[in-house]
Amino acid sequence: MSQTYQYVLWDRVPVPEPDLCKWAEWMGRALRGPGPSERIVAQDDVGRHFVSTVFLGLDRLHGQHGPIAVFETAVFPEPPGTVEIVERYATWDEAEAGHRATVERLRAELASGKAELDKRD
Repeated sequence: MSQTYQYVLWDRVPVPEPDLCKWAEWMGRALRGPGPSERIVAQDDVGRHFVSTVFLGLDRLHGQHGPIAVFETAVFPEPPGTVEIVERYATWDEAEAGHRATVERLRAELASGKAELDKRD
């Protein structure tokens, strides 16, 4: 039996979806709405940085070791050019906590002068 690396969310719980067509349909619906994407855990502007935590739908560890990694927090600085992948998570709750921790860390860096204080336009 082959390993499944694609997941969908059921009440914010990642569930394996071995059928690639069904997975793609779910991902398409989750992106298009109505309303905000089901894949977005949280998004915040912090100074000139945009912090986004989302459900990826794919296990980024590919079942290699440890728990699945289907959520990801990324920091996008302004001006664009690089992306910092902060952390990956197995659950929605871990992703929410990780997002909050990243936002708090960035705010502390801004307050101490380690990052730019200008607001995004």
